Amino acid sequence: MWLRRPACSIYEHYLDETARMRAYTLSEAEEKLLAMASDPLSKFDSVFTAIDSSDLQFGRIVDEAGVEVELTTSRYGAFLHSTDRRVRKAPGHSLFEGYQTLNHTLAANYEGHVKSRVFFARARGFDSRLQQATYTNAIPIEVFNNLITAVRAGSGPFNAI
Repeated sequence: MWLRRPACSIYEHYLDETARMRAYTLSEAEEKLLAMASDPLSKFDSVFTAIDSSDLQFGRIVDEAGVEVELTTSRYGAFLHSTDRRVRKAPGHSLFEGYQTLNHTLAANYEGHVKSRVFFARARGFDSRLQQATYTNAIPIEVFNNLITAVRAGSGPFNAI
């Protein structure tokens, strides 16, 4: 068989994945409809990105040098690595206060995002969005469930924050 040739070995993973996904590959017409729906149903991501990176204001905080600076989502990570506990704590409160100003908007956007992902999972014949997410990434659902169990068991100290 031509696939057994060494020159074709670079395609082995791609062909294996194509074969594995065959049960969830639809007819040409159905795939075309899903492709047409993917753009409008993916807008929830771009809406959140616009809100998160441009529209939301998170206020100002005082950095390690005592300078008042605007808090942004990109600066948030840097503040979390500060050696000053006050600087690490302040951005969390300010950030979540900013998100709370658009609580209902963000919830509605997230609901649309989840429903679009569930739609695509059902359209392809998966039992659930979780099954689709894990299967398409070749991860057994048990691995995901074990991760959630382990995180919940070890998250006690974070709940006190």
